[in-house]
Amino acid sequence: ALRAVASHCTHSDYDVPFSNLSKETPGRLKWLYRHFPCYHELYANRAKDMVHPNPWGHQLLGALVARHVARALVNASMASMSQAAANTPTVLHQVDTSSSTAPSDSHFELCYLSAPDLPLIAAASHGTWKLVDEGHQGVEKLGYLSTQKGDVLVLDILRDFPRNHTGNSCGLLTVTLSYLLSTSIPDQGAFNLTCDGCRCKELSVPLQDLFNPFPVVETNANAHYTFRGVNISITAQTRFVAYYSNTSTCTLSVSHVPSGWPLPNFQHTPLLQARSRIRIDGLFIEPMQQSSVLWYTHHQRHSKTAKFLRAVNSSGCRI
Repeated sequence: ALRAVASHCTHSDYDVPFSNLSKETPGRLKWLYRHFPCYHELYANRAKDMVHPNPWGHQLLGALVARHVARALVNASMASMSQAAANTPTVLHQVDTSSSTAPSDSHFELCYLSAPDLPLIAAASHGTWKLVDEGHQGVEKLGYLSTQKGDVLVLDILRDFPRNHTGNSCGLLTVTLSYLLSTSIPDQGAFNLTCDGCRCKELSVPLQDLFNPFPVVETNANAHYTFRGVNISITAQTRFVAYYSNTSTCTLSVSHVPSGWPLPNFQHTPLLQARSRIRIDGLFIEPMQQSSVLWYTHHQRHSKTAKFLRAVNSSGCRI
């Protein structure tokens, strides 16, 4: 049954719409149920909740993750046996999710899954930042919380680089920062991202202000039309590209700023709110994939990201 639902949901020729089904007309509902069966079969509260999956949705997500992990393990095992047969040493592509240590491998990934593991530069950070656990019902939700505008959190992007990458003269990284996004927690603020010792640029995508906001990130989900009227408190992510060249430092500064910046698709909320809070939860770093570089330079060549990549390439750094 689960396989049938998955097959049914993945054979739609349309992009999934952002919609609150409780407010749709009968004709619109009929069209949505015909083209988007997942809304009725996989989302909570008879599809009125567009954020949370129902039990079927949870099972489908779990099955997809299990399949992905199983395939990765099989591929890694087959590669290892092939290398062994040729008497050639091999290094499996692993990521230790219990710490921030990455293997000295050309395909590495730094995963700071929990706030205590973040590569924090305490001496450069200042303000009210403190490690908090805002989880409920036994579920841990650790993050660095700031309750004052003007606070700055500084993270060392290169701290745990594999040794063979630290010595490279230049390179491109995809950096993902996770943070609390909420409609229900009062006084949610925003933060501004800046880089020192390296250059950072947005990853241009459709609906960028929602999916990859940069450099200003709004954490008050009520400011965006997609989440208005929806009760959510989730760990969201924003991604951007970082270019380092002939430097041993690359730091990311997270500056707490007021909510309500006049960004596209955002409503204007008061800039002079008395209180403000933001929470930073995690960080993920990996080399920018060649497929991503090609996609931007060939299919999105007029985007800001493509222009940035061409400038990097013209500087003499092979990407």
